Amino acid sequence: MASNIKALIEKELDELQGLDTVYIDISKQTTIADGMWVTTGRSRRHTQAIAENLMQKLKDNNTPALSITGYDNGEWILVDCDTYLVHILLPTMREFYRLEDLWQAVANERRT
Repeated sequence: MASNIKALIEKELDELQGLDTVYIDISKQTTIADGMWVTTGRSRRHTQAIAENLMQKLKDNNTPALSITGYDNGEWILVDCDTYLVHILLPTMREFYRLEDLWQAVANERRT
């Protein structure tokens, strides 16, 4: 089931034209999720459209998202898909928070 959700999310982010989409396996760093995606939208409307369409597709496949945070603002939207998280950010937010670097640092810290 989890692999089906993962494949569905990957397909939707690609079709919805999320930019520079990256998947990060966080299963060894935390128990909150197995993995997460970080993707960029071109505008607030684009980030909201990605989130809306992703949530609808998950619902259509009987795997509705648990929650969505940040939708109204549209700068950084988090879709909680239970075992997976999807971060949809504007370019400025992604550059500022650098989630990929943060999680890589956590992974490196755990190894030492």
